[in-house]
Amino acid sequence: STQSTWEQLAEQAALADIIIVCTNAPEALILSSYLQHTGDKLIIDLSVPCNVEATVKHLPHIHLAGIDEISSLNDQTLQTRLTDVPMANAIITNYLNGFFEWCSMRKNIPVLKAISIRLNEIAVQEEHRVTGQKIRQVVGEMANKMRSDNHHGCHYIEAINELMNASNLNSVA
Repeated sequence: STQSTWEQLAEQAALADIIIVCTNAPEALILSSYLQHTGDKLIIDLSVPCNVEATVKHLPHIHLAGIDEISSLNDQTLQTRLTDVPMANAIITNYLNGFFEWCSMRKNIPVLKAISIRLNEIAVQEEHRVTGQKIRQVVGEMANKMRSDNHHGCHYIEAINELMNASNLNSVA
């Protein structure tokens, strides 16, 4: 960044690739005569009133964006984003529901752990050949049942009754 005097404005405007104008001058500061024989340029005029000469927009190698054009583009972008809000809310709701389900299942861990310990004790007492893998399988099936059949009331008792059912014990051994 270099400092220039007002007298060098035409020369500096010709050298720049991008010009941002934001003054409150009563007349245009960037004139089309400054830009006649230059390369491609982007000029952003944020001034009110405009401080880029109106004829600059007719130069083929110049793209001029004024405050009204930028404001309109901003409004269009905002409208586009607002149409995406329901989709974003649906994504958030989906993840929240998954999180709440995970939190809900966390309360079952102590029961499942106690059942696993009790199954190990039963296996030792009854001299069944129950492997740790089989016990994990039964506890996993119980966890899945608790997750899928999450009824109000005591679904633990139903799961434990199913576990203690003779057919379940025979399939474990």
